[in-house]
Amino acid sequence: MNRWWITVLLASAASLPACGDDSESGDVPVETADQGADADVGPDVEVDGEPEAEADSEPEADGDGDGVEYEIGPAIGSCATFSYELHEGHNEGFRVNDRDRAFEIRVPDSIGSSPGPWPVVFVWHGVHDPVSQVLDLVAGEVNDAVHPFIAVGPEAIPLGLATTPLGFDWDMLIWRDEANEDVELFDDVVACLDEAFDVDEDRIYSMGFSAGAIMTNLLSVARSEVLASIASFSGAYFSDTPQQMCFGSTCTTWPAFQGTTPFPALLVRGGPEDTYDAIPGLMVIEFNQDTLYSIDYLTALGHPVLECAHDLGHELPPDLAGPQFLEYLFDHPKGTTPDPYATALPADFPSYCTFHPAE
Repeated sequence: MNRWWITVLLASAASLPACGDDSESGDVPVETADQGADADVGPDVEVDGEPEAEADSEPEADGDGDGVEYEIGPAIGSCATFSYELHEGHNEGFRVNDRDRAFEIRVPDSIGSSPGPWPVVFVWHGVHDPVSQVLDLVAGEVNDAVHPFIAVGPEAIPLGLATTPLGFDWDMLIWRDEANEDVELFDDVVACLDEAFDVDEDRIYSMGFSAGAIMTNLLSVARSEVLASIASFSGAYFSDTPQQMCFGSTCTTWPAFQGTTPFPALLVRGGPEDTYDAIPGLMVIEFNQDTLYSIDYLTALGHPVLECAHDLGHELPPDLAGPQFLEYLFDHPKGTTPDPYATALPADFPSYCTFHPAE
């Protein structure tokens, strides 16, 4: 991302547009600065230490995705460890780190009659966008004839610049060992699903768009031995120095990759227009450039990358959708080597996709 020196009151940051498209429900509101450069970010952020918030430390999640009403479907399973009954569709009141969390799940028709194990695909939405933004891309495919699977769409708390912890809907800025809200949610939902249905440990995947792509990327770092592969659309890796964001002297911190298994990643970028005016005229997030940095970052660490550059800006391309996402993921179960896309891509992938081998 480009680096800026910028003065922004926290009240202004809290009212930034949302993530997802170039409308008012837009993208991740962030600001960047040279490391160590003190920026006036308002009274609620300490630039020389851990960010603090005067706001309620447990912000209220609206959970309605701009008017979307969720329905709780029939019970389909339970996990006694979490004292929780799982439902087809909307699930709420799932306790993680003393918070009630919500998520959507879609399951194949045979979930009650087949013993599994079941692949699981997590999908992460953009800031202030409904869970359906990304879940709808794959939900209709859960009965796939070859790889029926469970789809999980977590709902953000949401977090912001005036919350504890800081975040952009997702807890993806400041890493805290054993205390990341959304990594813990991922861990606990996987454990609950495994108890209820038997999860295929070699086929746990994650995908997301924009802020959800950044959350997927964080999981690929923090849970690289759990996830088999990912699909990340217009995201960033804050563990890579050129992509790091800073709020004054407080910079994003991510852990190093936790495992040694090669990690295949589908990285999608929208070309020069894959940007977002977080504060029009003052703050631009360059997702296209971050994805280019990410390719170099991942391949240097030994992870093969399939890059798809659709040049349509900050949006999901119509010719690279749910079926291709799932095809890529299911072609890359845990430990896949050599990469099956190294010699030729499947015929249904666009011509703008390029394979980058691990170094």
